[in-house]
Amino acid sequence: MARHAFVVEENSLIRQSVCEMLRLCGYIPMVASDLHHATKVLASIRYDVLFVGSGHRQTYNETLVNLARRLQPSMRIVAMRPNERAMSAFDGAHAYVGFPFTLEALRAALAKTHGRDEGLT
Repeated sequence: MARHAFVVEENSLIRQSVCEMLRLCGYIPMVASDLHHATKVLASIRYDVLFVGSGHRQTYNETLVNLARRLQPSMRIVAMRPNERAMSAFDGAHAYVGFPFTLEALRAALAKTHGRDEGLT
């Protein structure tokens, strides 16, 4: 059974890259570039993982994460961040993935969110 991932990121190149890697990992990705669109999408489909983008302000990310937790409490959260300092500033994520985004880093973050090896090929 395929898993669903929701990617919220302003930068279209990052969104595209992350989605391609998620497909390689067996996920069906859905994307949004802003909070307004993300709110509608979160309410429409059950997701396994939320990827919170790097370009948004912290208050935006906190709003998004709180909304995700309210609408879909079992959803795991991965924060995409440019560096370790930015990663440590974001509370609430189950895992982090930093720049440059690689397939190996994405796989490791997914495995961490689910507490096991995802069996990713």
